[in-house]
Amino acid sequence: MATASFKVERDIPPPPSRSKYPFGEMEVGDSFLVPGIKTSAEISSAVNYRKSRYGENYICRAVDGGVRVWRTA
Repeated sequence: MATASFKVERDIPPPPSRSKYPFGEMEVGDSFLVPGIKTSAEISSAVNYRKSRYGENYICRAVDGGVRVWRTA
């Protein structure tokens, strides 16, 4: 069986994050507002992914103007 030949390349930066939310920039106590949405259900899948993948904890609350997301751990 023949093996495939691959070229090793160095110093190629990874593509930017696909997340439209700034989770990767947040520290515990930080928050951001998602304007124009009415319930936290609209952002819950992104929050649950961060929790399961990175062990980070967040809370989401509807506020005037949208939903605010806080990083709690």
